[in-house]
Amino acid sequence: MNREEIEIQVWEYIDGACSGADKERIANLITTDAAWIEAFNELSALHQNIGAGLETAEPSLRFSKNVMEAIDTVKFAPSARGHINQWIIRGIAAVFIAGILTMLVYGFSLAHWSAPASSGYPKLTANFSNFFTSPVITAMMFVNAILVLVFADSWLQRKRNA
Repeated sequence: MNREEIEIQVWEYIDGACSGADKERIANLITTDAAWIEAFNELSALHQNIGAGLETAEPSLRFSKNVMEAIDTVKFAPSARGHINQWIIRGIAAVFIAGILTMLVYGFSLAHWSAPASSGYPKLTANFSNFFTSPVITAMMFVNAILVLVFADSWLQRKRNA
């Protein structure tokens, strides 16, 4: 076994990272083998020097007050609630709700309701291939084009006024 493998196993023994069987085996080797004794003495001395040489640094007594005073001088951005126009949000919501309701009403108008004699529940049979016909898609594209033009106009006017 080479020196590097011995050092790795001795470090695991010192750190307590090895299993019980390995711990017994390494302890036995440390007491009997000269290479293991030498590696253990070097690494345990290094381990003790590292532990003794480290001191915890304590902050000054006014550290927390200095930090709080530095934070107190910073100006925080105001709330964005005043910058958001609620009518725009409501308008966008109204457009989506109107579109969904329109599609639902049109879809239910295409449905044919019928109830069989044996069951009390109505049976829904609908042909949704008629739902996405050319006039419907054309109307949807026309409405989208108008909305894009209105948005572009308002964006360009806002940019021009700023």
